Amino acid sequence: MMKALGPRAFPAAAALAAALLQAGAGRAAEAERTDAFCLDLGRLLQAAGTEGGFAGLERARGAPPRLGFPAPCQATGDERRQYWVCGQSLAPDWLGRAGLAAQVAACLPDSARTEDRGARETVFAAPGVRIRISEHGGPRAHVGRTVSLVVEAVR
Repeated sequence: MMKALGPRAFPAAAALAAALLQAGAGRAAEAERTDAFCLDLGRLLQAAGTEGGFAGLERARGAPPRLGFPAPCQATGDERRQYWVCGQSLAPDWLGRAGLAAQVAACLPDSARTEDRGARETVFAAPGVRIRISEHGGPRAHVGRTVSLVVEAVR
């Protein structure tokens, strides 16, 4: 009869298995975050083409799109220009410019992308919208990393 071997018999294998599980959980959380982001972005793209624009999203029955930001985003502008604005101080890495840009690119693979590294800004152009992601500060700044994501309805 063979005796079952536990994790102590193969410590390196146990550590590898734990690392793989943790990495898999991290990828699953990232994929879930991107799926929710794409749903929110889809709602914004749809609203950009309507008469009421983004203002209707603030009054809608469902929760307004947050695009992963913990604080609520808001509609601003007038009849000629409409914006959906999200922002965060002390933003974690995944909510930084690079992380948000990767999510937009995953959701809108055919969009045109431009980067201004000096201004720490990424802009996406897609039919009906322009998406501007900017980042200021950093982990050592007194307000940490400040990130904003602005979706502009383009008519």
